[in-house]
Amino acid sequence: MDEGYRSFAGVDLPPGAPVVTVFEDFQCPACAQLEGAIGATLNELAADGKIQLNYRIMNFLDEMTGGTQSTPVANGAFCAADQGKWQEFHDAAFAEQYPEGTSVSVEQIAAFARTAQVPDLDAWTACTESAPYSTFVADSNAAATTDGVTGTPTVWIDGKPVALRDIITPAGLRAAIVDATE
Repeated sequence: MDEGYRSFAGVDLPPGAPVVTVFEDFQCPACAQLEGAIGATLNELAADGKIQLNYRIMNFLDEMTGGTQSTPVANGAFCAADQGKWQEFHDAAFAEQYPEGTSVSVEQIAAFARTAQVPDLDAWTACTESAPYSTFVADSNAAATTDGVTGTPTVWIDGKPVALRDIITPAGLRAAIVDATE
């Protein structure tokens, strides 16, 4: 739980590779903006083995807004991860995010799975309907809160929070990673 979900887990990392941890809620509009600004750069750096990219998914917006979107979309993401499609689902969910406070159905979330090209949609649907990751997401949210995270998005590099204004561009993100590891 401490590290979150490692995206691009099959990529070998050099010793001392920086760890970038992104705290997000799938219902968070600012998270979607952050993903739009630097998501491709995070993916590139992680796929190239230049960073370890961890996601700590939160669901506090379900309670705050009265909509049920954060937890079911997170369940869908982790069910997609079971089939090797975490990052694709994650990226689709933020690119096609529903408005904050909106409740979503399994069918609406399935659109993300189709975009992510989850190979076995029947198994994904069964997984999502049983919501096996709800407790994991709630525990992740609680752990993030215990760790001092007060909102999303929050980004840490090597366990230290970074100012979003410093990393909102690909160049800023790359510079912050270099600065954090020197």
